[in-house]
Amino acid sequence: MKKLVMVAALMVSTSAFAETTVLSCVVPNDAGAPAVSLEMVVGDDVSIDFVTLNVTSKAGGFTVFNQMDKGSVAEMLKVGEIGMLVLGENFGQVDGVIKDAGIFQAAKRPDGMFEGVMIVKGDVYPLLCEAK
Repeated sequence: MKKLVMVAALMVSTSAFAETTVLSCVVPNDAGAPAVSLEMVVGDDVSIDFVTLNVTSKAGGFTVFNQMDKGSVAEMLKVGEIGMLVLGENFGQVDGVIKDAGIFQAAKRPDGMFEGVMIVKGDVYPLLCEAK
């Protein structure tokens, strides 16, 4: 009985929101296959959209995030323009300067693809994205 109570408590305390990839992006280059990719994933919590942008490259990878009102990401994608401040794990403000943050912006092209840019960690990532 003790084990059953512990398992039930563990299941209740575990986060249960679904994660959905809403955009898959690459940094186009002239060398052939893209070397940098990005996926925008939305965790559909009860009251918020928790957005993570997972960047993968030859040099490694990193994740930045944002928290938005529930349904905001779906609405922006529907309208055809999405933009947000993205935050790193060491996000903070020192003497009025925002540290470890960046900007993500993309707009839908006539062919249905999204084109945009992410500026983060001192780098600029021109992006070509496909909505999922």
